[in-house]
Amino acid sequence: MTKNPHLKLNIKKQADPVTEHKFNYGGGSVEADDDKDYKPMADAFRRSLKGYKRAREERELIKMDIN
Repeated sequence: MTKNPHLKLNIKKQADPVTEHKFNYGGGSVEADDDKDYKPMADAFRRSLKGYKRAREERELIKMDIN
């Protein structure tokens, strides 16, 4: 079976850009119309997640101090 270079090219063109960026930036359920709009939204999502995790850890530490 011979390789068809055009087939490989067509597969690359059909890739969904939004899904690719979700994997690249790890952006949860954030979606954007443009590539340039996407990364700041994903970064903000990641920062809010970090803040939530930090607050949860602090609450657990306070619980341990009380007990």
